[in-house]
Amino acid sequence: MTAPGVPNLIDPQVPGVRFGSLVRVESRKLTDSRGALGVLIALGVLLLIITITGMSNGTIAFDSALSALSATAANFLAIIAIMLVTAEWSQRSVVSTFTLEPRRERVVVAKALAALALGAVAFVVCLLLAWLISAVNGETMDHAGEALVSAALYIGFLVLMGFAFALLLLNTPGAIVAFFILPTLLVPLLVGLVSDQDSDAQTWVTPSMALDQFTPGTTSSGSPWLPLLVCALVWIVLPGALGAYRVQVSEVK
Repeated sequence: MTAPGVPNLIDPQVPGVRFGSLVRVESRKLTDSRGALGVLIALGVLLLIITITGMSNGTIAFDSALSALSATAANFLAIIAIMLVTAEWSQRSVVSTFTLEPRRERVVVAKALAALALGAVAFVVCLLLAWLISAVNGETMDHAGEALVSAALYIGFLVLMGFAFALLLLNTPGAIVAFFILPTLLVPLLVGLVSDQDSDAQTWVTPSMALDQFTPGTTSSGSPWLPLLVCALVWIVLPGALGAYRVQVSEVK
């Protein structure tokens, strides 16, 4: 009498997790943890304070209001993007994620899209609040187009930069410290020490300076897109590529 065969529990014909479902799952993770939810609440409070202050000032125009709101939102959203990646690795819940979807590159892309989607929602909120401030103050919508481009770039760049640092380090405190220190203080300081004080070398390695060139009313000696592209290569593409590779080869415990 032969023993019954072991049933095959893996059916290669069964399709994997749909990418849309994966993005929705990662989007829900943005507010699942207390830390990320606390950051969102703090962001909402700050945006409300900026809005009330702007309306009581009486002279804040649309472009200035949108600049202040989007800069605040971008930094907080970058922290949330970092936590979206690193929280699972610190809590070991990434084992469940990669068990349900073994193709890790799909998980990484889904997380990036979820973070950018949250950035898009925040952009719309900032836009509405800036319009409210300018309407209450009776200000015109001058430079509205430039302000929209500047705000969108600021939010998108910082969200992706935070996401890239998170992939590279896979550690929440380390990624947050690196995000705020390296591109803002350390690297620009080193570049400033070795370059001519009158040169614009820091603009090519400092994201905030490159993004400030898109602020309405700002004049630049050349195209503002080239320094921004270099900053994107240095602070998004390079750490993001290295981080994606690390996620692919890291042993999940």
